[in-house]
This record gives sequence, C-alpha cells and structure tokens, in this order.
Amino acid sequence: MKILFLNLPYEFNISRASRWPEKTKSGTLYYPYWLAYCVGVCEREGFDCKLVDCITKAYSIEDTIEEVKEYGPDYIMAEITTPTCAYDYKVINSIKEAYPKAKIMIGGTHATILPDAVLNECLGIDYILRQEYDYTVGELINSDDVSNVKGVSYRVNSNGEDIACSDVNLLADSID
Repeated sequence: MKILFLNLPYEFNISRASRWPEKTKSGTLYYPYWLAYCVGVCEREGFDCKLVDCITKAYSIEDTIEEVKEYGPDYIMAEITTPTCAYDYKVINSIKEAYPKAKIMIGGTHATILPDAVLNECLGIDYILRQEYDYTVGELINSDDVSNVKGVSYRVNSNGEDIACSDVNLLADSID
C-alpha cells in the first residue's frame, strides 16, 4: 500500500506547520513535521511512504499532480489550514480529478474543527482525520469498516449529502 504525504502547494511561501499558519515574513519555512511523524508511524507499520514538501519545492498545482501520477499512491495524506483552505480545496479537487483512484485523507486544525463544512466544501476529500492522526492513517487503511475507526469523518453515501463522524480518537501519550 502506497501513501503519498503532501505539504500542499500554495501561491506563495506559507508555513503550515507553525503555530500560526501564514505567509512567511522572514522567508522561514517550517518542515511539515506533523506529516513527518505520520510517515514514521506508517513506515514502521510496513507502508510504502513518500513525503513531498510542495512549498519548498515551489510546486504549482500541475507539478503536484505530476508528482502524484509518478508515485501512483493508493492514499494521499495532507493537512489544510484556515488561511489556505480555499486554495487547498482547489489543489485537492484538481488532484482528485487527475488521479481519482487515490483516496484523499486530510488532517489539521481546520479540518478537525469543521469536518462537515470541509467535506461539503471540497468533494475531492474522502476522509477527514481529526485531532492527532499519526496512528489513524494506518488504522483507516487496514480497516474493513471505517465506522469503527475513531477520529474519522466521511461521506456515508455516494451523493455526499450524509456525513458521519466517528468518536474522537484518544491522544497519544508518547510517540517514542
């Protein structure tokens, strides 16, 4: 099972991983460490993983789509933020249109707080992973029934009108 972790591209340099995601003023870009933690957990579980920081690579939407097609993932994991969500939706929908076979999982504070709104506003998203998602990614991929995986919001039917939110997952005591 192949998982592509994307720090989604943006129109200008933005630090998603900082405490206050916004346009960088000093040119400082933070490594997407939440995604990196998840890569470590997923690799330990035996998944084939790749992390691409589209911000530092100055990728366009088209560059990102090419990266997706070249890697050929079964799943894509990314984070969205409140200041970037409109552009993030555009990127996600473009990826889904160009490469529909990948299931797209989204995390981050914006998606955690507003899972129903995010799923309604961005039809390219398959799953919202709320709160800490390090272990949820593997649980979701290995599960036969998404409703049994804690911390996941998803569309119940194909028309996308009904959304289910499972119980929140417990926060990890330690990631070591």
